[in-house]
Parts: sequence; C-alpha cells; structure tokens
Amino acid sequence: MEAVQYAVKLGSWVRSGVKWALRAFWFFTAGLGAALTIGENLQKLPGMISGTLSALRGLFGG
Repeated sequence: MEAVQYAVKLGSWVRSGVKWALRAFWFFTAGLGAALTIGENLQKLPGMISGTLSALRGLFGG
C-alpha cells in the first residue's frame, strides 16, 4: 500500500515539475523573443534618427 502512495506522490511531483519546466521554457522563449525584437529595433534607431534629422534639415532649408 505504501508503494502505491509513494507512486502517486511521485507522479504528482513529476507533473508539477513538468508544468513548471514548461512555464520556465515559455517565459524564456517569450523573453528571448522580446529581447531580439528590442535589439532589432535598437539597430534601426540610428538610421531612423538620421532620416528624421535629414528630413528636418530639408524642411528648414539646412
């Protein structure tokens, strides 16, 4: 009987571990995706600033 109770507890721990592992993996991939998106946008930022400044210079006859 104790073996059955042990097996049930072990199964519960395993399910809980799998659930938390999947959550951790999801948070990791979501965070990584966000970081890559932010990095990509930061790479584009100097070009956007340069283009904006060029447009402003063109508007004001600079």
